[in-house]
Amino acid sequence: MMKKQEKEETKFNKWRWLIIYILSIIIFAYIYTRLPLHFYHTTTQYEPQLKRLCNQVKLLVEKDLKENFMAKYPKGAIYLDEKRESICYIDQLQVSDFSYENYVPSITLTIDVIKAVDGDNLEEEIKYETLHTEIKVILEKTYLETKAGITLVGKIKREPLTGEFIQKIDLESIRYEDLFYMSSHQNLVGMKVAKETFEQMQNYSMAVRGFPVNIEGNFFRMLYLSMITITGLGYGDIVPITNLARTLIGIEAVWGIILLALFGNDIIHDE
Repeated sequence: MMKKQEKEETKFNKWRWLIIYILSIIIFAYIYTRLPLHFYHTTTQYEPQLKRLCNQVKLLVEKDLKENFMAKYPKGAIYLDEKRESICYIDQLQVSDFSYENYVPSITLTIDVIKAVDGDNLEEEIKYETLHTEIKVILEKTYLETKAGITLVGKIKREPLTGEFIQKIDLESIRYEDLFYMSSHQNLVGMKVAKETFEQMQNYSMAVRGFPVNIEGNFFRMLYLSMITITGLGYGDIVPITNLARTLIGIEAVWGIILLALFGNDIIHDE
């Protein structure tokens, strides 16, 4: 009985350092997730998670804009000019792009502007021609927060248009500002979005800048960092940028070498 117990104890001693090694990887990974702004991720913008988040943000913004539009214009359509010829139906508005240019967020909207040929009432069946166009709203850091949600403030940038149909529409008379929540004399518009939408936009903003704190898979990203640190690989795609983070990385790297040495020592003596 004693020999069997000693044999089992020897077997455990042989693998205990390997068990501690694996647990250390998980523990350090958890610690790293608690220090989200202490590490810079150089490849986040190429990850599939970020593309999925971008698509999610586009859908959320589009949903909010359509809801605000319907609340303001129950018919689901408005005239965009004083001559009551250029019509926009909310069903034909889409958010085609959401991006950050020099850390400034911008939202590109695709709009079909309809030129009424016969008829002047939104409820009538009219003949029309369609112009597919885009406008870009470049957001500013300013935003208004209320109980109902967030109103993002931005400037409209009209994309250059080409085609014969342009000659039939007075572009200067089209009030794109009417598509949004508010407008001012300085060509500023307010885009009212839900708090969830705003939070996802903030998450995307942080991730694009190399700090994917609140996007999908962050723990597994830190687990990967812990594994390549303790094994001494150190690819450099995730970089510690504070003294605390650098100290922890150094401790884990040294600790990994010690554990491997102890594990190797037990194997040699067991033989």
